[in-house]
Amino acid sequence: MKYSINSLEDVRQAVNGVQLSVRQLSSAPVSGWVSQAQSENVLCSAGRTTGQLEVAGALSETHVTFGIVLCDGGPTRQFGQTSAARSLILFPPAEDSHSVYTGDLKYVSLAAPKAKLLSLADKQELRLRQADIVTPQSIPASDALLSSVLRLHSLIGGLEDRADGNALDDLVEETLCAALDNLTVTGADNAIESRQHHYEVVVRQCWEYVDSNKTKALTVKNLADTCGVTRITVHRAFLTVLGTPPSEFIRAIKLSGFREELLASYCSQKITVTELAGDWGFDHLGRLSTYYQRAFGELPSETLRKTKKQATKRV
Repeated sequence: MKYSINSLEDVRQAVNGVQLSVRQLSSAPVSGWVSQAQSENVLCSAGRTTGQLEVAGALSETHVTFGIVLCDGGPTRQFGQTSAARSLILFPPAEDSHSVYTGDLKYVSLAAPKAKLLSLADKQELRLRQADIVTPQSIPASDALLSSVLRLHSLIGGLEDRADGNALDDLVEETLCAALDNLTVTGADNAIESRQHHYEVVVRQCWEYVDSNKTKALTVKNLADTCGVTRITVHRAFLTVLGTPPSEFIRAIKLSGFREELLASYCSQKITVTELAGDWGFDHLGRLSTYYQRAFGELPSETLRKTKKQATKRV
């Protein structure tokens, strides 16, 4: 199934069924496409998106997930680690991850049961330990893996003829074998390090503070005071770790929450944009409307009007 992405809600629909939290951090709407397929007990996804998205949660409760970043227009970050383009990223089952995807992102992901991966490794006579596939990793992708992934991206995305019913199964197995070979050659020593750089610690503390206080009128000084650092340090930390100023980050989190409440306001026909804006700490409706329209492609009043119209149809 292929999904066109023109808004944050489209992204959430595309990942429906997976326990992930997705938030838009960019000041312009996200766009692109996501396509999904299944080969026996392997779940496949491919896509290309633009914008900046925060994705948090476990990608799968039962499967090991391989994510291969083919190209990006900015840093792809698993918290505390930057994954460059042409990287193989391993997400263990039932383990929360926290990722930020930036720019023009082209990717493929494969989620497979541990037993299948160990069986494939044994068939290929690879010296793969179970520990190798339950440790988060971000390593350079081999040329063999990239070759398979590029073809798989085209096939899942519908850019190639799927007339041969075995084509997907064969290519998925080839890609998994290349990923496993990539792991055994590189080794588990490249596991994502748990040590945090000072800037990464600052951003994590700020992120938690903003999440807990997003309905308040927040400033960069609030973040600096919370972390016990200067405003300049907060500014540098956000530019280094997320590539965006802290003021824009605060605004993005608040706008995302404000939109969610607008979309959930169908149960109250009396709610107004002005009232909700006050609840979320926005004291300038003109600026709010400008930022909101830039991020989501419509005015807050248009979102509320559509939400109430849909609610009326349900009655």
